[in-house]
Formats: sequence, C-alpha cells, structure tokens
Amino acid sequence: MSSVYAKIVEMLEDSIERLQKDLLPLEQQMLVADDGIFITYDDGDNNNPFIIVYSPDKYRAYIPKKYDGWAVKFIEWNGEDIQLSYDQTISFN
Repeated sequence: MSSVYAKIVEMLEDSIERLQKDLLPLEQQMLVADDGIFITYDDGDNNNPFIIVYSPDKYRAYIPKKYDGWAVKFIEWNGEDIQLSYDQTISFN
C-alpha cells in the first residue's frame, strides 16, 4: 500500500467519524423508528474516492452531497443485511 493511498484512506475514515458525530442528532429518531445508518467509503481505486451512506430514504435530507471535500453517495437502505465483498462493484442508478 502506497503512502498516498494510506493517507487517502486515513482521511476518508476521519471524515466518516466526523460525519457520524454530525448525524448524532438523528440518533433518538432512529432508535424510536428502529432505523439505522451505515457509513463507509469507496476508494474508487484511487480515482475519485467517495463516502457512501446507507440509510432509510426519510433521512436523505440530512445527508450532505459533499462532506470534507468528498462526494457523498446516498443509498436507500431498509435495514436488511448488507453483503459487501472486496470484488463486488457497487452501482448507482
């Protein structure tokens, strides 16, 4: 892993931590509704890395389109299990 790639991943992870803290005001609402949110990233194979937010559609308005300079992709999620693998491609409609 190159040092540039490692730094990109570190910066993405730091941004995700801050975004999670910024979304804490939604926590009580999510607990009452038994909803959840999952935040991760896609390094884009070092081309155009971005943050991915899985959440029910009713929280879409709270999710920024950009955060810390990273593009943020919102994916509607109904709370069911998400299966991610290293060789899986995530596509957006």
